[in-house]
Amino acid sequence: QPSVDLLRHIAENRIGKAMSKDEKRTLYYDVHYRKYAPMFLGQMKPLMKFWTAALEESQLPLPRLPEVAMAGRSNSGKSTLINYLCGHHSAAMKRIPGSTTEIVFWRLGRPAQICLV
Repeated sequence: QPSVDLLRHIAENRIGKAMSKDEKRTLYYDVHYRKYAPMFLGQMKPLMKFWTAALEESQLPLPRLPEVAMAGRSNSGKSTLINYLCGHHSAAMKRIPGSTTEIVFWRLGRPAQICLV
């Protein structure tokens, strides 16, 4: 039996309910432009800059910053999480599973404070 709080959360956030085109459009606008401004690393929408990509171990950059690695199954939302944390849409996202074949390094913050892998 689900708790009352869980049922209230589901009802208030319209989880699992069909959305009209207008509701989807409004949600897209709110997330991308108006309400979405995350605080990450003490900065609002920190600078997210492509550093390098590596296919082999010899191509890995020297560890100059603390690294946080995102690991998960194919098409599980790793790039989406990186984009959401930073408030940018720099990490490429595709619907085809396994489209990212290299290890991608992103520098975050101004000045760079952390490296997302």
